[in-house]
Amino acid sequence: DEATRSTLVRVELPNPLVDGRRELLHRLYAEGAVKVDAPPMLTIPRSAVIETGPQAVVYVDQDGGNFARREIALGRRGDKRVEVLTGVQAGDRVVTNGNLLMDGQAEMNRAFMTPVEPTDSSIPMASLTASQKAAVSSFVVLVDGMAAALAADDLAAFEKASAPAMQVTEALTSALRDDAVLRPGLDRLATSSHFHGFSDLPAARAAFHPFTVAASAILEPLRLRDGTPEFDVWECGMVSQIIPGVPPSARWIQTKGRHGQNPFFGQDMLDCAKEIKRLKVAP
Repeated sequence: DEATRSTLVRVELPNPLVDGRRELLHRLYAEGAVKVDAPPMLTIPRSAVIETGPQAVVYVDQDGGNFARREIALGRRGDKRVEVLTGVQAGDRVVTNGNLLMDGQAEMNRAFMTPVEPTDSSIPMASLTASQKAAVSSFVVLVDGMAAALAADDLAAFEKASAPAMQVTEALTSALRDDAVLRPGLDRLATSSHFHGFSDLPAARAAFHPFTVAASAILEPLRLRDGTPEFDVWECGMVSQIIPGVPPSARWIQTKGRHGQNPFFGQDMLDCAKEIKRLKVAP
């Protein structure tokens, strides 16, 4: 059954007589385990793999905050792990969370590298213009205010903070629209920037989720560019427990220096927040 990913199995078991009764009764429920003999293999978590068409890549920890992009060949696939035929070795540490953002950062690195000096891997990316910097600054203030209101369990404050979301987001997308790497993310951000009256905090948090996910995906790579206003990125790994049907982890943006306050759980778990540091990505 493709919908339930299940199949019917016929199992034949001995059913001896015990004191005049069969040991296994009619319509008895039981639990069983299927043992599969398989040769040793190298596997990694499925969340570590980024697949873009026929190509699969992972990011390997190189220590010191540096990560290397590796192309890998995949073999058999399980529910949680996949077999790796080539590309990594036993003992390599692969990134399992945040690797999509790192891949976006790496693409921006390659896009902005000066072709006349291909041997210099430390070439900085293009700085933000004055108009881009102003748009990013206004957007950071917007998303910080929205997150702070939800963290305080204040629905009225959230509605007030999110009122200019469409206009501020439009200014950001217009300022960054010429960046081909950011353009798909900008479209997702614009689509999720429509906020209207909410009946309760759960509804507000459900609407905030796609917006903050898209916002974090746009703003995090910008931290590699000169002129970007300072801000902090925080993450909660249990968001799916409060917003059904979403991935476990989600991130949000706060102004620089303010301790992380969870907008998804609010006062119930205000300090459930892990800061995401700025990463250096190897080209």
